[in-house]
Amino acid sequence: ARRYRRSSLLQSFPAQSLDDDGTAEVRGALAAVSAGAPEEALSLIQVWLEGQDASIREVEEHGDSGKAYKGRLSNAHLAMLLAAKLCFNHLDCPALGLEYARRALELRETSQGHYSAAVGSLLCAAAGCDIEERKVLYSEALAHLDETLVLEPSNLRARVYLS
Repeated sequence: ARRYRRSSLLQSFPAQSLDDDGTAEVRGALAAVSAGAPEEALSLIQVWLEGQDASIREVEEHGDSGKAYKGRLSNAHLAMLLAAKLCFNHLDCPALGLEYARRALELRETSQGHYSAAVGSLLCAAAGCDIEERKVLYSEALAHLDETLVLEPSNLRARVYLS
């Protein structure tokens, strides 16, 4: 049943086009999460992001920064943050979630991106690594939490982690 659900979710979205801003894929991923299928949601996001990497590079090379390009960047950022949250909360893959959070920060620096990177760093440090790597991850988490509070001083979750 899971395999059928995944294939039906993946088939319900059309092939990637340059005019596609990813709204349908992000909504599909959210629907998959609400249906109790976080693996399928992550698969939808990964498939869409693979197509986005190439199309974003192509648009950047041609110098076009129109509304469609900005929409694609914004949705790619949101999709990466959603993928990070899925990895942290549902799939027990903190290293993959941290990678998605870092990629989201590369696209756009936001308080939520820094917060996700901080959570990922803390989860990776807690997951088991050597002392030196743990120190680096904790330092990285503190830096991201500080930046989160600079960008969004009212972020209570970041304050709780800092305390």
